[in-house]
Amino acid sequence: IAGPSIAVAPDGRVLLETTDPVATVTLRRDAVERARRDYPGYLAMRADLYARAWTEIALAART
Repeated sequence: IAGPSIAVAPDGRVLLETTDPVATVTLRRDAVERARRDYPGYLAMRADLYARAWTEIALAART
């Protein structure tokens, strides 16, 4: 959202730094599952709440 972005691996390695509007990284499912299991900060996220919030932001930007 109008600024630099960064993707960081669970071990702290920087996977991507960009100012591009769209960028992707490839995640290994086993690494994500291990990080969620081993580090309590990776809790289940409520995707529905994020989706609702981003929709509200997009609608507000149009007005």
